[in-house]
Amino acid sequence: MLPENFTSKLGAWDPDKGWVPMTYKDCFVKQSISGVNRILFATSGSSMDLIAQLLGYYTEPYRLAYLLVTPPEGFQPMKYEVEGLAAQGVQEFISEYRAFLEGDARHHLWIHSASGGTLICDEHDWLYAYGSLDQVEKYLRDHDFETVEPSIPFPHLHNESSSNDAMMRKLLGHFEWKAHPVSNMG
Repeated sequence: MLPENFTSKLGAWDPDKGWVPMTYKDCFVKQSISGVNRILFATSGSSMDLIAQLLGYYTEPYRLAYLLVTPPEGFQPMKYEVEGLAAQGVQEFISEYRAFLEGDARHHLWIHSASGGTLICDEHDWLYAYGSLDQVEKYLRDHDFETVEPSIPFPHLHNESSSNDAMMRKLLGHFEWKAHPVSNMG
């Protein structure tokens, strides 16, 4: 069980201290999955601030998808989508819900660009870039990201605290989302 007031998205087990906030180093790796190229990366800083910075490499309008993959009681796994967002709308959303998006592990956030690119932050705070790969790679290199694959320690815990439920409900009321059922089984 995570300690009270645990605000990190993930906890790593320390034999002396118990559950401690899990952090990454600034790193990335280029991948090709079934012939689709992408960059997988993680940051020691704010994942949402990094996504906001990279958004400039992708064209408007954006389609935002919030995937609730491990819902609290009374909710089902769902994909909530809204289309036609300008960069300012996405930036404001990220800013308003930054603490929740970075401190709760029940969800993924996908930002689809009109140009076909996509930025993703998953439940492990891993980030993925599809499209605009040269610009994203240059940004990461210019900001001293190491070329190494992020890793997740074992054991680790996902913070899905009921204390975050009110913020999740607020986020779900932020837009007139179109909701679609999804399976959290992969």
